[in-house]
Amino acid sequence: MDTNFLTPMAYEILPLANKVHSALMSVIGASASDYPNEATFLAGTLFEIEMLILHPEEYLEDWDDEEGLTEEVFRERLFPLRAHIIKTIATRYRERGKPEFDRGEDL
Repeated sequence: MDTNFLTPMAYEILPLANKVHSALMSVIGASASDYPNEATFLAGTLFEIEMLILHPEEYLEDWDDEEGLTEEVFRERLFPLRAHIIKTIATRYRERGKPEFDRGEDL
């Protein structure tokens, strides 16, 4: 799936991820191609965010060259992103807004 097929509410995950860490938006955006639809993208992204909350050290070792985030600050920044993903999952697909490129799905 391409991020262009996300509803506006789901797409908001990307700028929120950028607020967490500059590379996280790219990591999440690139992962969209691993999922066939928005529902699986949301579930997979939520899982990955929860894993980052539990185990941030590998991500920070791999990606945090310039920002110098501590694990604690990184975790704190992840919580609003996690909350938005959960809220998006709980919102009916039709109420999330129309995707930029609508494929006619009703998930």
